[in-house]
Amino acid sequence: MENTNNLKKAQEWEQRMIENGHYREHFFKVFADQVNKLIDTPITVLEIGLELGHLAERLI
Repeated sequence: MENTNNLKKAQEWEQRMIENGHYREHFFKVFADQVNKLIDTPITVLEIGLELGHLAERLI
């Protein structure tokens, strides 16, 4: 039950960030484009931080 509640809170936070203009889609795209230019083989990504893995998702 606690994990479900934590997931719900994280999803609500994510939605507020998107609605308030704090979502960094442009940053994710630029970062992923640069990595793709430098690396031509499959990579493994570990994103550590307070976010929900959006950057890692774009890189993969």
